[in-house]
Amino acid sequence: MDSNEIVFFGKVDHNKEGHISSEIPAWAMDSHLEDLRESVAQKERQLKSGTNMPSELPLLQENFRKETQKLEAIESSRPQLSEAQKDKCYKAYKDLSSKIADTMPTYDEDRKGLADPHKEAKKMVQPFIEVDPELAKACGVANIKDGKVSRNAASRMYKILGHYFGENTNTEALRRESRGGKK
Repeated sequence: MDSNEIVFFGKVDHNKEGHISSEIPAWAMDSHLEDLRESVAQKERQLKSGTNMPSELPLLQENFRKETQKLEAIESSRPQLSEAQKDKCYKAYKDLSSKIADTMPTYDEDRKGLADPHKEAKKMVQPFIEVDPELAKACGVANIKDGKVSRNAASRMYKILGHYFGENTNTEALRRESRGGKK
């Protein structure tokens, strides 16, 4: 791996065949991480309390060890980007927000039934939003054609980048009220 290469999906995110096993990297799944932290803390309290039956102790210790290793692997898989990489990713995040918003029907169009469902379905799967192909690959996007991705793939990139920077990850928040109007 090149030292300038951006990698959002770590070893922990790949299955046995080497394929990415989730849409979002494990380090970006806050609720799952919080549940795992709580489970580790609970097992640690159980071990320290000394109130476990001797027959349960080996299993509890093994589960504690496995969960602790898993938590450490996930937390260490969060990418450590250089300043130049951060700038590139943040610029892409901002760029994606406007590109995604431009492709979404407005709330008014939705309410009035003016959004063409066939066009919207097509936008979801056919590549037409221009992105940095390297960044798309780093975000686990596979269907990149001539530097373009579908709206769903662009949304996936937006969510990963947004989570990295602690910014908005909800693409619905990008939807405008009306054309030429406010968000």
